[in-house]
Amino acid sequence: MNRKLAWRWIQYLTILVVAVAVGWTIWQGWRDLQKQDVDWRALRWTWLAPAFALTIMGTIPGWLFWHSVLSRFGWPLSLRDSFRAFYLSQLGKYVPGKVMVLAIRASIASKVLRDTPNEQPPLFQPWMIVSAAAVVETLMFIAVGSGMGVVCGATLLTDQGWVLGLGAVLGAGILFLMLPPVLRFWIVRLPLIKTPTEREWLASRWTWGLFVGGSLSFVLGWTLMGGGLLSLTLMLPENSTSITDLPRTVAGVSLSTVIGFVSFVPGGLGVREIVLFPILRPKFSAVLLLILLQRFIVLLAECFASALAVVLGWLARR
Repeated sequence: MNRKLAWRWIQYLTILVVAVAVGWTIWQGWRDLQKQDVDWRALRWTWLAPAFALTIMGTIPGWLFWHSVLSRFGWPLSLRDSFRAFYLSQLGKYVPGKVMVLAIRASIASKVLRDTPNEQPPLFQPWMIVSAAAVVETLMFIAVGSGMGVVCGATLLTDQGWVLGLGAVLGAGILFLMLPPVLRFWIVRLPLIKTPTEREWLASRWTWGLFVGGSLSFVLGWTLMGGGLLSLTLMLPENSTSITDLPRTVAGVSLSTVIGFVSFVPGGLGVREIVLFPILRPKFSAVLLLILLQRFIVLLAECFASALAVVLGWLARR
């Protein structure tokens, strides 16, 4: 069996395992929902639609930021190809974990870039540029998410000091490392960068415009995802939800996602829920139901985007 065929079977097996893991998670969530003492007929199911839409929209700034960083680093992808690479890689965080996200994204994007003519070939290989752009996007995702959670939850989560403290450390630390002068200092000292020309070129790619634009895009993304959770609270007839509760849901979504991410647990399963429960409990009823629905909506949004990415790839081949 040649290397190309073996890699293809590995990809198929990974997709199968991911699909089974996601399906099992949805099934377990549904069984837990059935155990809740909830009047299902009183739930306002129509609020699932805006929750689903806002959750998907909340991921778009991250995709577009990675697309922009990749272009700035000298290997531009089409929006269709960057969409495929970004969203197909998201399911990799469930099986086996975070590293698979980087591997899938680098594999898809690098293959496209190798087959794409470039008038001015950059100094680095496609896989290195794709990986570097993904790392930058991930660090901004964590930093802005932590900062948003701390700002929105500063006056609401006074009894959750460890959550606010961890968020503040992550947000301030990573944002400092991502400041253009600081990043230029440490990125050129990476062992993979060997010549002064490579160091100078790479250091000049990360500008204040890209830093500020990425920060603002993730602020929008986290706000939209918080709005998705706020929409879910409107499903429960006994909840008196208003727009003033948006800071709490933004803090809950951002801090639980970031802490789940840095825990290195695949998909943050269990960790997100542990963080989110005490944040929502003081305000909303049936919190466990909300958490399960929020996990279900996130999975559904990622599966929908991944399915769309597969269709786009199929159309491109035809």
